[in-house]
Amino acid sequence: MNSVSTAVVGDLFAGRYLIEARLGDGAYGEVWRAKDRHRDQVVALKILSSTQPDDAWQEARRLTELESPNILRVSNADLAIDVPYIASALATRGTAADEMKPLGMAPARAVHLIRGTLRGLQLCHDRRILHRDVKPANIFIGGTGDAQLGDFGCAALMAPDDTGNPHGDPDIRALEVLKGGSCTRSSDIYSAGLSLYAMLTGSLPFSLAALGDFKALREAVTAGMPDVRDVAPHVSLGLAQVVRKATAPKPADRYGTVAEFSAALAKHATAHADIWRVEPSSAAHLDHVGHDRCWTAVRRHDAQMIYVCVDPSGRKWDVLVRRSSGRRANTLCRSGLNSSATTVHLRRIFDKLR
Repeated sequence: MNSVSTAVVGDLFAGRYLIEARLGDGAYGEVWRAKDRHRDQVVALKILSSTQPDDAWQEARRLTELESPNILRVSNADLAIDVPYIASALATRGTAADEMKPLGMAPARAVHLIRGTLRGLQLCHDRRILHRDVKPANIFIGGTGDAQLGDFGCAALMAPDDTGNPHGDPDIRALEVLKGGSCTRSSDIYSAGLSLYAMLTGSLPFSLAALGDFKALREAVTAGMPDVRDVAPHVSLGLAQVVRKATAPKPADRYGTVAEFSAALAKHATAHADIWRVEPSSAAHLDHVGHDRCWTAVRRHDAQMIYVCVDPSGRKWDVLVRRSSGRRANTLCRSGLNSSATTVHLRRIFDKLR
C-alpha cells in the first residue's frame, strides 16, 4: 500500500493492522478502526497524507512515551513504505464535538473537559511537543467521562526557539499562525480557548468554509470574535473574561502558560446552578410553542429545576420563567424590538440564578 486512498476494509496495513471500518477523515488523513495483530487490540489508525506540509509525524514517536489519563494513548507511529501513520487507543464515548452539538454544553461541564485537556497539553509542552490542532473534535471522552487530548497527526517537536511550522485546522489557528507565523505554546493555548468557546456556544465563531477564503478568515479573526455571552448568555461574566483572555489576538495578551489558563478556570468549575441550553421542543412543559431559545437550570442547594425561554410575541420578545414547583410560566419582561435587548435581560436572569 503506497497511498491513503487504497485503504479498504480487509487490508493488512503495515503488516500488522487489519482494517475493519472507516471512522472519519480530515485535511491531513483518514482514520480507521483496525485490529493490531501484534498487540491483539483494537486501535484508531490514522493514515496521514504523504504530502504533509512538514514532517510532523516523524516526531510522533515521542508521543508513545506520553502517559497521562488526559492523553489518548499513542501506541505506535511509523512509516508503511512512504505513508506515515499513527495508532492510538480507540475512544468509545466520542468527542467534545459530539457532546456539544448542537447547542453547547453546561459551562461546568465545558470547564471540566477543557481543564482535563489542558493537563494533557501541559505534558506535551513539558516534553517540548506542540499539538497544533487542539479542537473539540480532538478532545476525546474517556471511560470515566474525562477529557483525553488526542489526534497527534499535526503534532511536532519544538525547534530550539520553541516554535513549530504553521499547521492545523485553519478554524482554530491563532491570528499570528493565520498570518504565516510560527506555532507556539501560546497558539496551542489560543486553540484550547477557542475550543472552550465552541463547547459553551455549540460552534466555533469562525469557519473557513463559511467565510470562503483565508483572507476573509484572517480579517474576521483580526476584528475579534463575538463575546461568548452574546451567543450564550447563561455563561458567567467571569468565565467569559477567561475565554476572551485565552483567545486574545495578541499572544502577549493571552495566558502565559497552560497552567495559568487552567488556574483561571478553576474557580468556574462549579456554580450555584447548572445551566444548559435545550431545544425549544424540550420545553413543551411551559405550554408555549415557537420559542426562540430555551434553557434548563438546576439549583444545587435544593435541586429545583428552572426553565427559561424566549418567546417571540408579535414584534417583541417575552422572557418566560417557570420553576419546577410552579404551574404557570411568568413573563419576566417584554424586552423590546430586538433580540440583543433580550440577551441583556437573559444575562441578568442567569446571573441571579448563580
